Amino acid sequence: MATAPIVLAEVVTPTNSPSAGNTGIFPNTAKCLSTIDNTGLVRAYFNNQDAATLVAGTTGAAPLSYASGTNLTSPAAGATEFDGAAFYSTTDTTNGRRFNDNWCYFRATAPLAGITTIADVFGATGSGIPTVLNGIYEIEWHVYWVHTTTGTGTITWTIVSTTNWTNLVAHYIQSAAAGIGTVAAPQMAGVLASAAAASIALPVTAVNTAIANHMARIHCVVESGTAGNIRLRMTASAGTATPSRDSYFKVRRLAAGNVGTFVT
Repeated sequence: MATAPIVLAEVVTPTNSPSAGNTGIFPNTAKCLSTIDNTGLVRAYFNNQDAATLVAGTTGAAPLSYASGTNLTSPAAGATEFDGAAFYSTTDTTNGRRFNDNWCYFRATAPLAGITTIADVFGATGSGIPTVLNGIYEIEWHVYWVHTTTGTGTITWTIVSTTNWTNLVAHYIQSAAAGIGTVAAPQMAGVLASAAAASIALPVTAVNTAIANHMARIHCVVESGTAGNIRLRMTASAGTATPSRDSYFKVRRLAAGNVGTFVT
């Protein structure tokens, strides 16, 4: 027997009277309504087309919402799924389920406060990234800055959490010591922090030229132990480092396991 495209469950008849312009289907033991009140109910508008068009969202209701559930045992072509940690879509069963690439994004719209001793790169308010129990996150910080006072100094990047993480791997790639205006080998270093901790300082950079523009990309994957928040801090050993406008960071929560179909 073929599966019906829409299966209607028996429900209680809405008490609201049908109103012009609101359409839907609500079956019960006695009758099937073709018009219902539009408050708090799911509505589908077909516009005399084969494909459905969702109604516009409002400040209180999204056009489409998924309830968290269990993913299919075997990925199915054309399926979209949500397990509470990530959204997935499957184009074909050969490559399997895909992890949807969704990022949260924070951008500085003005120059940030100058930094000497260790301080939050993006300010103490609003730059912490919330984490959930056992969540796995990929984070990229893209920082542009200038040494604004005479003198030279190194930079130390420190990743800090309000709670201990389970595991963290991180690295940075930074402009040459003379700044981004110089064609030269970049600086890079990283850490493997498998022990539970709440703070890790990446290896100190080389001495940077004073009054020069610099940039760095700091990347990490962190397995959060408990709910809390994580952020990036910066230390300038001499002079003042002032993060520039359009420095930004982005974060996405990863699936708990591997996603896709792989072969030996």
